[in-house]
Amino acid sequence: VALSVEKSATPDRIPVGQESTFTININVPGTAGAPVNDIDLVDKLPPGWQYVSASPAPDTITGAQSTGLVLTWSSYDWDLNPGQTQLITSTALATASVNTSAPNRNLATTTGTSLGATLTADDDAFVEILAAGPAIQIKKQVMDAEGVWLDADTATGPALPSGPVSF
Repeated sequence: VALSVEKSATPDRIPVGQESTFTININVPGTAGAPVNDIDLVDKLPPGWQYVSASPAPDTITGAQSTGLVLTWSSYDWDLNPGQTQLITSTALATASVNTSAPNRNLATTTGTSLGATLTADDDAFVEILAAGPAIQIKKQVMDAEGVWLDADTATGPALPSGPVSF
């Protein structure tokens, strides 16, 4: 008898302020000799992530965003026969307090029982947070007849010679 879980993140590279969707597949392989019953799931978000939504919805959300929220699906008590899969999706937002120096690890752990034994499986997904780079500012200016640079949106006066613009 076996129980497995596979987790992925889409997208797996995002800037701060963007969401990532986590897909969790709980599976009992077709070669398993018996069903797995009363399957529960615990999903640990990395510190700095904000829960947005999930399907199905978790029973509880505990912990703190600063240390990592814990999503728990315990009342569903899924029963899976060999070859069956349970799909869970959740979406979370990378806030300004996420770790931008290393990939963020999101861990899913599932447990169930089969033939009197407790089975556990876990898998993780990593999301790389793209640090904000330096801001680029573009300022439009024109040069008047005396060679003074003026704001292009507010400059007044006689038309200036035109020609190709190069940067």
